[in-house]
Order: sequence, then C-alpha cells, then structure tokens
Amino acid sequence: MNCQSTEDHRVEIVHDGLVTVIKGKKGAGKTTCLLRLFHAHPQGIGFWSRKDWIENELIGYTLVDIVSGESRVLCRLKDLPKDQIPSDFQGTIAQGRFLFDQHVFDWAVARILQAPRPEKIWLDEVGKIEQRGGGFAPIIDYAKKNKIPLVMTKREAHMLS
Repeated sequence: MNCQSTEDHRVEIVHDGLVTVIKGKKGAGKTTCLLRLFHAHPQGIGFWSRKDWIENELIGYTLVDIVSGESRVLCRLKDLPKDQIPSDFQGTIAQGRFLFDQHVFDWAVARILQAPRPEKIWLDEVGKIEQRGGGFAPIIDYAKKNKIPLVMTKREAHMLS
C-alpha cells in the first residue's frame, strides 16, 4: 500500500516481525497512512486520533474506534478555557501541552481486550505516555503476548526502543 509523502513530509513504514510502525515527523501524514492501510485491508480493531480545531487552532484530539466510528475526547490543551472543554472530560495525564483523559485510554483498552481475538490491531499516536507504561501500553503488551499483528503510528521524536 502506498502512503504518499513529499520531501518535506516523509512517512516511513517499518516492519519488525508482527509490528508495523508508521513513523514520521509532526504533520507528515502518519494518521492518513494508517487509515489508508486499514481501508485497503479492513481487518481487526483499533483507534485513530482525530484532530479537534476551534477556528484555526488545534485544541486537542478525539480517539475514534477505527471500525465503529464511536469516539471519545482524548486530550485538550492545558490552557484551554473551561467553556471549551466537554463536561465529561477528565484530563489527568499531562504530556507536553496537553492533558489526556485516562478514562478514554481505559475505554480503548477494554474494547480491545474484551473483543474476540482480532486479526490485527491498529493504534494511532503511540508515544511518551506508552513509554511510561500508560495509554495504549496494555494493548501493545496484549498484541505482543498473543502474537497479534500490530500497526501503529509514532512520531520520530517519540520512538520506542
């Protein structure tokens, strides 16, 4: 599957056994590549991160179930006015300029761990939270333990060892 890139925005796909990593810089098209790959071979379950905007300002991300389209607000800017934050959002994890809602990660983990064994797992925006054992880390561990193919995006700045 071809994930187009330009000289300025390069996406690299790296295969390591059952793990496929789509890596690139911020804005390189990693999420678009993940979604193209999924739609070309719609097998498995997982999540992608939709950017949320107010006018021309990125205010956070919403986590979207790649199969059903069901979604939850994942993170918001730390300094966002309270009237622009959903009432059910509980930002408890600080990472960079964002606050992440642990309950949303818990929702994603539960959906995957409670589902029948998937053919493949798709995860968008794996990074520093997972390096600390949070976020999608239980899903990654589950995939590796059960030898389930895993496709994930990572910013080059957040590459895991």
